[in-house]
Amino acid sequence: MASLIIVAAIFLLSLTSASVVHGRRRFISSYDEPCMEMRLYLHDILYDYSNSTANSTSAAATKPTPLSTAVSSPGYFFGRVVVFNDPMTEGRALPPSLEETAEPNAWLAFSVVFNSAAHRGTLNLMGADPNAATRDISVVGGTGDFFMSRGASLIVAAIFLVVGLLFSSATVVHGGGGGRRFVRSYDEPCKEMRLYFHDILYDFSNSTANSTSAVVASPAALLRAAKNTTIFGTTVVFNDPMTEGTSALPPSLEETAVRAQGLYLYDGKEALSAWLAFSVVFNSTARRGTLSLMGADPSTATRDISVVGGTGDFFMSRGVATLRADAVEGFTYFRLLMDIKLYECYV
Repeated sequence: MASLIIVAAIFLLSLTSASVVHGRRRFISSYDEPCMEMRLYLHDILYDYSNSTANSTSAAATKPTPLSTAVSSPGYFFGRVVVFNDPMTEGRALPPSLEETAEPNAWLAFSVVFNSAAHRGTLNLMGADPNAATRDISVVGGTGDFFMSRGASLIVAAIFLVVGLLFSSATVVHGGGGGRRFVRSYDEPCKEMRLYFHDILYDFSNSTANSTSAVVASPAALLRAAKNTTIFGTTVVFNDPMTEGTSALPPSLEETAVRAQGLYLYDGKEALSAWLAFSVVFNSTARRGTLSLMGADPSTATRDISVVGGTGDFFMSRGVATLRADAVEGFTYFRLLMDIKLYECYV
């Protein structure tokens, strides 16, 4: 039997938003009930050299990391990056045709960094980029002059910020929130927390049990050709412990109540800088849920990235996280101090 790998995931989408008239449609804000719901099935068929290329919808884009191969546990795929273009259906059955078009398309996630007398800050964007004359992607957050911005970017034309959807403050009671109120306040944060982010990079010499991140891709040829010392293009996947109230590493790296899970990549060719996309995962009796963060991480004393969403106890949260280096030990360990301020959250 061929080792055909199929993953089916069910997506229950509940959308909420703000009440604004746009064209002929109304933009509705409802935190008691979703304004739109969908149920979709995602079908993933991973190419594994034995199955049909015509039927495969995903492929491993990176080789197993040295950390995953050093660990003897079978099926340990830490750091593997898979690219997919999967069909989605409203029913469980696979569609008759898995490939509707052979046109090239892409998916983007990046930050626009402004650094001039006119504008300072970032805009964080993400979305599908099909092969079309024009296409929209979402502006999911901003920092600096673009603090808490959201909107859409029309590729090839211009960036439009939907500032009409941003309010100085608002309070909404959420029916399923256990009596909590949804607060939107841009003058003062509705929730604050300070966390320490610990990253221990596996470099072949340190312990696999103590390592929490691994390099998954590095364009070595470009680095050698340019005699580059900024490790441009190096991509790291991490599952890092986070601590509250103390900068000390926790006794057990695997059993912390708060973890940071995601990736960072080095994107500076002239100076050391990075780009981050990750989730802070809370798993304790005090708090359960996630915060999703993304943004540019330049080599400055402090830098802000966007909190673009949340789940569980942090349902629909948005805000800004300020990062600063708290400790660096060579190339294998760094600790960040992260001050998170939420300006949209339940209290």
